[in-house]
Amino acid sequence: MNLEPEQNQRSPLIAQRPLCQPDPEGHCPTCADEAVAATVLSVDKEAGLACVNLGLGEALIDITLLGVVQPGDRLLVHGGVALERLERDEPPDDQ
Repeated sequence: MNLEPEQNQRSPLIAQRPLCQPDPEGHCPTCADEAVAATVLSVDKEAGLACVNLGLGEALIDITLLGVVQPGDRLLVHGGVALERLERDEPPDDQ
């Protein structure tokens, strides 16, 4: 039986990378703490994902926090996760 304390070492298989991953324009969705409005284009209910239009392109986002999401819904998205459904009369950020 080994009674020595375990070494707390990172696995060599874990890539060493910074926590902040800026996009090509230098923006980091985590650090910027900025949520954006997006329009749902399609939904994969089994995977809990939706393809959305963010204005500058399309992205897959996690929709598991919202329950039922349908194409045409407008969502508030931060860090790839839909946080809430926006009202239809709110001005679009993605067009």
